[in-house]
Amino acid sequence: MSDSENSVTAEKKEEEEEETGSKSIVSSLVDFLCGICPGLLSTEIHRSDLLDIGGSNAYALLERFTTSVELSTLFIEVVPQLNGGGPGEFSSSLSLLPASTVQPGVVDVVGNVRLSLETGSWHGGTSVALIKRFLGSSLSSEQPMGSQLQIMNFPNIGEGNGVFEILQVYIQCAFTPVTVAAQLAAGADKGAAAPGSSGEVLMRRLKELELALRQCQKQLEIPSVHLQPHPEVVRALSHADEGVSLDIEAIGLSNLPDGLLNEIQAGINDWVRDIRRLTQLTSLPFSGTALEEVTFWHGLGEALQATAEELESPGVIATVMLLKQAKRYLATVALDTNTGLKDALDVASDMNTFLRGFTIDALVR
Repeated sequence: MSDSENSVTAEKKEEEEEETGSKSIVSSLVDFLCGICPGLLSTEIHRSDLLDIGGSNAYALLERFTTSVELSTLFIEVVPQLNGGGPGEFSSSLSLLPASTVQPGVVDVVGNVRLSLETGSWHGGTSVALIKRFLGSSLSSEQPMGSQLQIMNFPNIGEGNGVFEILQVYIQCAFTPVTVAAQLAAGADKGAAAPGSSGEVLMRRLKELELALRQCQKQLEIPSVHLQPHPEVVRALSHADEGVSLDIEAIGLSNLPDGLLNEIQAGINDWVRDIRRLTQLTSLPFSGTALEEVTFWHGLGEALQATAEELESPGVIATVMLLKQAKRYLATVALDTNTGLKDALDVASDMNTFLRGFTIDALVR
C-alpha cells in the first residue's frame, strides 16, 4: 500500500472516530434531555425523534451545540398551541414537523417542543436553558452531562408569571444567597464584605438589579394610551398632502353618514376613558420603596407626555375637526376637559422635580 493510500486510510479512520465520538456525545445529551424534560417541562422527548440522524434537524442542532465552542446555551421550550390545540393544550406525543417550519441549523421543532440556540426565538412558554458550565468549550462524553451543564427553568409567562418577576426571584433567592455564602466561605463576617471591596460592590450591584427588576414590574402597571383614529379617518389622511393645513372637505370627511359619525364619536369616548385611567394614577396613594416611587413618577410623566403628544397628531386633530363640523360637540369637549390630562401633567412635573435630587446609590444604601 502506497504512502498516499495510507494517508487516505488514516484520515478516513480519524473521521470515523470523530463521527463515532460525536454520536456518543449527542446520545449522552439526548439521554440527559429525556431525563429532565418530564419533570421540568411536564412533557416527554423520545430518543428516536432526536437521534433520527437522517430525518431530524434536531440531531444536527444538538451536534452543533455539543461540539461548538462558540455556542453556550441550548433552549428547550414547550411552545403554546404549536400543534393547533386550544389555549394551554399540547400534544402528548412528539411528531416531527416539516423542515419548512423551522430555521435550518438554528431552531428545530419536535411536536410541541422547540429546541433553539437563539434567545430571540423564545415564545414565552415553559422553558429550560441548558448552559455550558465552562463557556467556550465543547461537551465531552467522558464526563456526566450534569457536571458540564447548568440548568435554569422559566415558567409559562402566560400563566400569571412575568419575565421580570421570574428574574427577580432568581436574584433574590439564588444569586444573592450564593454570593453571601461565597463571602462567608472567604472569611467575611456574616457574609458582609469590607466596604469598597469587590464583594461589597457585587452585593450592591445585585441589590440594584433586584430593585431595577421591581421597577420594571411597576412600570408595566402604568397603562399605555394609544389614540387610534377611525379607519375612515386614516384612509382620508393617507390622501392628504403633507405640509398643508387639514381641510375636512378636501380630504373627503365632510357630510359623513350618521352611522359612521356614531362610530367615530364612540372612538373618542374610548380615548377619554383610556386617558382618565392614566391620569387618575396621580391621585392614588403609592405603596413601595423610595426608589420605586422615583421610577413610578418618571414613568408616569413620560406616559402622560406621550399622550399629550398623541393628542396633537393629525389623526386626532382630524377626528376632532370633523366631529365639530358635524356639531358633535359633546365628545370633543369631553376630550378637552374631562380627561384631567393638564392637571396630571402638572402634578407629575412637580413630583419629578422634587424627586430629581435623590440618587440611585443613596436610595439603594
